[in-house]
Amino acid sequence: MDLFTKKAQKKIYISKLDCEAIVSLMNNGFTFIDSCNLIENNQNKNMFKTIKSKLEIGEEISKVFLEFCPLEYKSYFISFIKFLPFKNSLSLAISIYNESKNQRKIYLKKMVYPLLMLICTIVGIYVFILIAFPVLISLMKEFNNDLNHIIKIQKISYILLNILFVFISLILLLILFYIQKNNKVKGYKLISKFKISRLIKLLVCNDFARFYEQCLSIGCSTLESINILKSLNEKPVIVFLADKIDKALLKGEPMEKAFKSIYFDKGLYRFLNISMYISNMDEMIKGYIKVNEIKINKFYNIFLYSIQIITYSSISLVLVFVYQILMMPLNIISNL
Repeated sequence: MDLFTKKAQKKIYISKLDCEAIVSLMNNGFTFIDSCNLIENNQNKNMFKTIKSKLEIGEEISKVFLEFCPLEYKSYFISFIKFLPFKNSLSLAISIYNESKNQRKIYLKKMVYPLLMLICTIVGIYVFILIAFPVLISLMKEFNNDLNHIIKIQKISYILLNILFVFISLILLLILFYIQKNNKVKGYKLISKFKISRLIKLLVCNDFARFYEQCLSIGCSTLESINILKSLNEKPVIVFLADKIDKALLKGEPMEKAFKSIYFDKGLYRFLNISMYISNMDEMIKGYIKVNEIKINKFYNIFLYSIQIITYSSISLVLVFVYQILMMPLNIISNL
């Protein structure tokens, strides 16, 4: 009985598809209630009935919607509703969430195979050195007593692999620490001081530019856009960058100068500097995003190709080494 009660009490949210449909209909002149009526079906009719009844007694649409807002959009919607009308807030929340999701999916998809291959190669070599190598050496001792050079190679390889494991473990620990929401800004500040941060800056500034462009596309002013970005609690680094710009603007600095910081990609500064002399900043931001994505893909490809080269080279070296060891008995026999 308790199980059925829990199921009955389970929170129901508007589906993401329904949210997109609501925005689409509202953009075409329908009211929120009309939109709900049009997309109502057996799955959502009770929920929409509850929403409409709450609206009929005078509750605010934003507060009512928040109760049923999909969790994926909720944090964004909460940030935007402080500055924008309901329709724009929901539209922007959907756009930013979908953009972030798509970008993440694209980059992760590219990285999965090379990284898995690298991990498998390292683990394979480690297992080979620990298990297979000693067996091969013991077999070779029956044919040749002078195996000091091979034993040295085994020891050196073992030490190098241990160092590599420690290094990778430290990197992973740092990544795990700095990807925590509360530590992201600290991590970004730290890495921005080094030249190796170029790819990270490109990724972050690409996000910043996309979110900024989304705000401009729905008619927000520059100041409104910056304030909206400052409220994006789900994106602490974006909040940090927006806050930097806001403080610079409050000091009376021009917009383009506000972006001249180690925390911003130089390309973004150059694009914004040019945009000061043309009327359509929105198009310039879109141009920056396109150029930036080309750069990001180039960096990713170089990184992934490097991993593949290292992986294939390591496998080749191991195979050559094993082949030479296996050929030793034949060489000894042929010399007899």
